[in-house]
Amino acid sequence: MAIDGCMKLLWRMTTSIATGSTPWLRKLLERGFLRALVLITIQCVRQQWRIEFHVRLHLCLGLPAGLVYYHAAVAYRNSLAAVQELISSDDFKKSPLFESWGKVWDSANECLDVLDEYESEFFESWRACDNLECSNIRDAHDMAGRCSRCQAFYYCSPECQITDWEIAHRDTCSSYERILLCERATRPQTLMFRERSFLRALIHQKYDRERRNICAQQVRLLASYPSEDKSKKNIFTFFDYCNCPPVIYIYAIHPSDAHARTRLAQMVNWDLDSAEWHNLVQRAQDDEGYMHLHAMRILEGGGGGRVWVIPLRTDDPGIHVGVVELAKRVRGGELAGQEDLLREIDDLLEEEADVLEIH
Repeated sequence: MAIDGCMKLLWRMTTSIATGSTPWLRKLLERGFLRALVLITIQCVRQQWRIEFHVRLHLCLGLPAGLVYYHAAVAYRNSLAAVQELISSDDFKKSPLFESWGKVWDSANECLDVLDEYESEFFESWRACDNLECSNIRDAHDMAGRCSRCQAFYYCSPECQITDWEIAHRDTCSSYERILLCERATRPQTLMFRERSFLRALIHQKYDRERRNICAQQVRLLASYPSEDKSKKNIFTFFDYCNCPPVIYIYAIHPSDAHARTRLAQMVNWDLDSAEWHNLVQRAQDDEGYMHLHAMRILEGGGGGRVWVIPLRTDDPGIHVGVVELAKRVRGGELAGQEDLLREIDDLLEEEADVLEIH
């Protein structure tokens, strides 16, 4: 029972946010948590179901999901180097818990790949101008500035900032405080710049790897709507990092589709009638393929999830236009099979290979 209680406490700690934007997982890893899990794995024998249950819970959910935090990923990388000899041993590989480590390594390796790239001298940080009449993508260091009020919108020139303020941002600025990943929205949890930019790097790598399948799902979803109503072309791409491995869902955003609205509401933790969500949807619709609503759910606070909108921005709407055209062909019966659709998507992505996309 003592082990059972300790494991429950550890679970709450690994999925909670501590002060200073540091997950407890980071603190645990720095104090030997990974080594403890490895030793428990080695010493565990079959039928110790309480130990097996809690260790599997940490290995299959808590540990992988916690690595979306930059400092936790760094601590895991350092801890992993210190247990290489133990995890190479026969005793470790013979443990009834050994198979559960596969999920850890698969998800953790993706995070470590992003971490290595993120920390390399070749990592490029991009920003898109939030004046929708411009949407120019530049090196983040070359942006002229950001809105000092919402701290969420960036501009490539003072002229673009003035234009956006006069056209739309004056009326919507105060709404950006909970959903969009930015400094203002994360201040209560003190999710600092490095943590936020690492989340952007993670979601972009996942999108880049899964772009083909994401496009296929988007085509199928758009094809399910017979109308050419422009608002039905608004798609919400949801990356759920509370699962191991992360799961990607595609949702339609359409006010008259009650089923789609219900499905979306079940996945996010905000009011779909809020001004911030309405403004984000409107911006994506007005940008006509240059901005797409993507979001990432991560573990936060006692095992619950927090969803952040991290828009995809592009310097050319070609992929979006191609997806819409493919949806028309699927709707018309021209592309019925999955293999034919994937072949068309491969051709589309090859044609648009020079398009720059960022999160």
